Amino acid sequence: MSVTSISRLNRVNKERRIDPEFYRPRYLEYDKIFDKIDVPIVELKDVIKDGYRVVYENTEILNEDYDDDKHVKFLQASDILDDFPAIDKESIGWVTNKDLERYPKGQVRRGEILVEVKGKAEKVVRVPDDFPKNVLITGTLYKLLPDESAIDSRYLTLYLLSDLGKELRDREKTNTLVSYVNKKALYGIKIPLLETGTQKKIGDSYTDAMKLYRTSKDKRNTAEHRLLDALGLDEFTPSEQNTFTSSFSDLSPTLRLDAGFYRPKYVEASSALENKGASQDLSEIASLEKGNQARGEGNRPYASIGDLHGPSLYPSDTADPSEDLVTVDHQDLILAVTGATIGKNGMNLTEHRVAISGDMVAIRPYRVNPYYLLTVLGSPMTQALCERDKTGTTNEHLGPNDIEKFPIPRLEPEVEERIGNLTRESLRARSKAKETVWTAVDKLEQTILNHQTEDRSSKSVNKA
Repeated sequence: MSVTSISRLNRVNKERRIDPEFYRPRYLEYDKIFDKIDVPIVELKDVIKDGYRVVYENTEILNEDYDDDKHVKFLQASDILDDFPAIDKESIGWVTNKDLERYPKGQVRRGEILVEVKGKAEKVVRVPDDFPKNVLITGTLYKLLPDESAIDSRYLTLYLLSDLGKELRDREKTNTLVSYVNKKALYGIKIPLLETGTQKKIGDSYTDAMKLYRTSKDKRNTAEHRLLDALGLDEFTPSEQNTFTSSFSDLSPTLRLDAGFYRPKYVEASSALENKGASQDLSEIASLEKGNQARGEGNRPYASIGDLHGPSLYPSDTADPSEDLVTVDHQDLILAVTGATIGKNGMNLTEHRVAISGDMVAIRPYRVNPYYLLTVLGSPMTQALCERDKTGTTNEHLGPNDIEKFPIPRLEPEVEERIGNLTRESLRARSKAKETVWTAVDKLEQTILNHQTEDRSSKSVNKA
């Protein structure tokens, strides 16, 4: 759809931007909103103590096992959740310690706000007070340290997450191949300063959401520990031994000749799940079906791998209901089977029947508690089997025939129920956390919009 926008030459000269996208109608509407707001308006540079973006040279994520003495964690934009402003600490990769010595300013500081400035430039997160030290940050993210005497950092985080904040950053993007928001443009983003009490009230909702998110993580971790306890394991720390011997009798049932398949850590993972014989193959307690790609649009909810947020599936697209698509119902499970996402798993928490794309497999439990099964799928043992069974070089994938042979440990029914209930509570807390934070964002936006006046008497504040 074509969009037409006409701007006067004096406006173009003032903004020093000749790219027509900068003057799209929706951006001009935001200009009108800011002209009418009757609270002080500052620029981002006025409410931060400092900021920094590191440009690295020849830094790469390592494939070797992590060693505290040799490595340092390296936070990337992909480690920030898509649907919630939090960092997935478990997914953070690592680089050599030498990178920390070369780029000391690249260290993440607690309380900083990290803003994505390359590519989509959508993600924003506030670094929690318990975040590990000595973690480097990618150059895709800009580090900002808020001045708490000038603005509530939680309010600032929510503002940057809002449609207002996103659109202002989106407008400032330059470059054609990889979009980018430069420092001057980022620092010039306008921020309405609501009264301190209102900022705090909105910020408190952010704090409540973070508490719920931590509760969700704690419940999920407790469920996993209960599973390990039931299997007679204090924790699962598989052997990293790379030299081993397998007999021909081990090869015959699997029909696998690749040596990596028989690494001790995979044998130990499978043995733990087999639970001394008290287990069933996944195919005995659930049906499996690989998803397929939708060809047209319609009114049927449709999800791809990008819609699998943590352990929950929330579809963002639609498909033609007349197509013969694989679907999942409420409480059915999903397992990712392609590329870097292999092993990612979740549950359809919506009340809708959702069609799924070909990069996922539908798992429909019928002889097992679905929340208990979700706990097992997310366990380090099952994740090890996903790693073991993937094939392909350029585009790795996991076959349904391999997945259906995953051993699922069977425990006493009441034990499985208790473990499943913890995972259920975890999902509820995470859902409530999402609801709380995005409700706070909506409230922030509405409060700002309610401060518009007809006489266009906006107030500007500039630091001396």
